[in-house]
Amino acid sequence: RTRLRKASYVNPAASPCSAHTPQLTAQDSPRRTALKGGKHPRMAIEPTHPEATRSKPEGQITGPESSVEGCDSGCPKAPKESDKLEKRRAANRRSALKSRYRKIVYLEELQKSEKQLEEKNSVLSKENTMLRQALYHLESGGSVTLAEQILQTCSSQHSAQVP
Repeated sequence: RTRLRKASYVNPAASPCSAHTPQLTAQDSPRRTALKGGKHPRMAIEPTHPEATRSKPEGQITGPESSVEGCDSGCPKAPKESDKLEKRRAANRRSALKSRYRKIVYLEELQKSEKQLEEKNSVLSKENTMLRQALYHLESGGSVTLAEQILQTCSSQHSAQVP
């Protein structure tokens, strides 16, 4: 995904602010450079609009800030803006990391809860089957003592397995 932002074109070689322009070094990988907010040559996007491919005269600045004098007041702002951007990105990375951690903890709790509920469901299903057997036995004219034995077995299993 490419984001386009409004910015003025400044020829870095002719700009009096070129001292504040970040330069790529051998240590700058494309990812590191992208995280710093810079542009890496391999990540550059070629302009497709015919007017964008025309070269600008050296030293010419276009856009809302067209005076070179404005650059002196603009130079100190550039590092502040990039610092703010870097701080925001770092905060976003920390926030994303915390969010991923919370998600992992939440999923582990859900899995634990699911396992407990499955065990409880299994116990209750067995109890239900035993109670149905006792009811069927009583309805078919069986002895009450046999039904009571089934109920005792059911209640002892239920109390031993359910916390």
